[in-house]
Amino acid sequence: MGQYAEKFINDGDNIILDSGTTTAHIVDAILKKKNITVITNDINIAAKLRFSSQTKVIVTGGNLFPESYMWNGLLTDKALSELYVHKAFIGTPAFHHKLGLSHFDDYLVSAKRSMIESAKKVIVVADHTKIGKVSLHKVAEIKEIDVLITTNQLDEEQRNSLEDLNLDVHIV
Repeated sequence: MGQYAEKFINDGDNIILDSGTTTAHIVDAILKKKNITVITNDINIAAKLRFSSQTKVIVTGGNLFPESYMWNGLLTDKALSELYVHKAFIGTPAFHHKLGLSHFDDYLVSAKRSMIESAKKVIVVADHTKIGKVSLHKVAEIKEIDVLITTNQLDEEQRNSLEDLNLDVHIV
């Protein structure tokens, strides 16, 4: 999915990369582009981009989650609310064709919402294990998402649920 995401990244873009292992795979695609600004709340993503002369990296700050090396909380939300970006790449543990994005951890929801509100185009990256799932806390409705990139191991029911969405779905 990370390599496929390159199709959505243009030279000169300002991009938000959400924290997570799925979004971290997009870094290799970013490194092929020129004059990119990446805003992230993920230390691992920032570290992977640190030596790129073609990429400006902005980290949000906030409360550090030491087990995942991500920042969240009031400072993260404040930083994100002050930005306008071309694209936001959002990871999620749960994507449902009717209910949209949701998350099991209420502490992470506000940063994801701020990322979505800051972006002209919202691109959700979620492997097939997250499709059809619902978690406790609502992050975004389907109408707030422009693109879904997922993996091709979807079962027939998952594929059928995505076909009727008013959403640009890419199965890779």
